[in-house]
Order: sequence, then C-alpha cells, then structure tokens
Amino acid sequence: MANRSRLLGRTFVGLVLVVVVASAVVGPFRLLPGLHDASSLPNRMNVCGRDWAKDQGDRRWTMAVMKAGSEAAPVTVDPGLLGLFTACPAGACTNVALPTSCDTVIFVRVDEDAYVSYSLQGGP
Repeated sequence: MANRSRLLGRTFVGLVLVVVVASAVVGPFRLLPGLHDASSLPNRMNVCGRDWAKDQGDRRWTMAVMKAGSEAAPVTVDPGLLGLFTACPAGACTNVALPTSCDTVIFVRVDEDAYVSYSLQGGP
C-alpha cells in the first residue's frame, strides 16, 4: 500500500513538472495559429532574405488603417516559433531585384484586429 502511495505521489509530481515546463516554453506563444504575443516577438526578423526591424514604438495597427489609401492588401507574415519559420509572402521586398515595387513594411498579427509593423532594413 505504501509503495502504491509513493508511486502515485511521484506520478503527480512528474505531471506537475511537465505542466510547469510546458507552460514556461509555450507561455509566450499563443496556441492559435497566426496570433502572436507582441512582447515575445523578436526585434529583428529575416523574411525573404532581408532583415526587418520591429517598430520600437509598440504601435498597433488595425486592418482598416493599414488598408486606408491603398488598393493593395498589406503584407502580413506569421513568424512562427521564435521567428524562425517565416515564409516569404507575396509583395514583400526580397533579396532579388524586381522591376516592380515591393512593400518595405510588413505586419505580424498580435490580436483579432491588431498588427505590429516591421520595417525593411537597408532599403529596397
């Protein structure tokens, strides 16, 4: 009986440790794809072979404001885990010179209708 109690106790402690470690690792990231905690976003990202810097003013943009005065949709990116798995979205400036214009600002979604901007470093 005592062995069973010890086994249950150890199992409980083990489960608590797993939950604590998992929440420490996943804590800064939202579990919904495409939404990110603004405070956990990196200050710099590499997207399309170019470097982008996070807006240091910590401003939030709504989709309506981003679209105002422009026919083109704003370029949004999903930086993934720690900003390591960012796909190259259409319209963003790349490391290949193109005859068409490209967006020098990209946005990361941080809430239902809130985005943080990143500016291209080094010019188009």
